[in-house]
Amino acid sequence: MGCSAKEPPQEQIAFTTLLSVNTGPKDHQNNWLSYKASTMEEMQNLWAYFQVQDDLPTVDFAINDVYFFKYVEAGCQLDITTITQSNKVMQINLDYKQEKNEPLDCFAVEKVRTSVILLEKTATTKVTFNNQAYTSTVAIKTW
Repeated sequence: MGCSAKEPPQEQIAFTTLLSVNTGPKDHQNNWLSYKASTMEEMQNLWAYFQVQDDLPTVDFAINDVYFFKYVEAGCQLDITTITQSNKVMQINLDYKQEKNEPLDCFAVEKVRTSVILLEKTATTKVTFNNQAYTSTVAIKTW
């Protein structure tokens, strides 16, 4: 009988997707980029930086933060499906977008996707953001 460390339980974080489009910053070549906006001015600057053409939504920054994630899709459309936290680390989980009984929306070339999500500030106050290459653990930069 050996000892084993028990993994802390993962807590699911509620979020709202404000936008998911095939666009992203022209000057950033990495497969993953993330930023956090805590004010309307920061959000406006990031909206422009990520080259989003849609209308800017209204956000109550007293209770919410807005997160911008740029990632590369290789073959099929990916969307953020869940966000979990465990041991003070937030994990962004991506999965293929597929409607019920519909084939996957796949393509022959890689595409850049930007997802913009809304999270309540209370959901992220106990999370420390870390950056680990090629995992879903993210480093959030402030604008």
